[in-house]
Amino acid sequence: MRKTVAKRILVSLITLVMVSVCVLPMVIKNANVAGAAENVAGSDEEYKDNLKLRKYISDELPDENGYYTLNFSAQTKNLQTVEGEEQNIVLVIDSSLSMACDIRSDVESKNMGYTYENTRWNIMYNSIDAFLQKFFEANANSKVSLVSYNKDADVKVTESSKKSDVLDALKEIYSKDMFEESRKESESDIDLDDMKNKGGLGSGTNV
Repeated sequence: MRKTVAKRILVSLITLVMVSVCVLPMVIKNANVAGAAENVAGSDEEYKDNLKLRKYISDELPDENGYYTLNFSAQTKNLQTVEGEEQNIVLVIDSSLSMACDIRSDVESKNMGYTYENTRWNIMYNSIDAFLQKFFEANANSKVSLVSYNKDADVKVTESSKKSDVLDALKEIYSKDMFEESRKESESDIDLDDMKNKGGLGSGTNV
């Protein structure tokens, strides 16, 4: 029943909440950008409806492995303010195993990160924390629900007015302790499928 409700939420969700405080970097091969010694630092902006999209490379030269980091950010513009009004939103989060990867790793990476702080999961957690802080400051009576998905969708929080309910639910799915339990097994690469403690992370994102 919970899975059915979650799937209906995913299908009927009118507004997908974009956590704009998070800048998600994607690592790209320098061969696709410029020569190894070329300065490619710069940025580009474009507008799509009410979204301001920015992509930029902040490093002047590639790292020791020949990679540049391409950053993306999204910001709303010219939207009618709803500050102070009671809102009811749904956060839909990825809880697949790849969330244990380093945020700077290739999108096809199959290895867990080396530090919890740089995992995709921790970056997402901190972004949701910051977003909900502002969200409930605007109106303490607003409501938030949380749905996680990997191979199945699951409702974790339903219409709560407490930030702690969402953060606690996220910690139950995956946490620093779970990460370190797996990481201490080896200082070298660890395949995602071989993690000792996967927590609530799962394979696949077919919903």
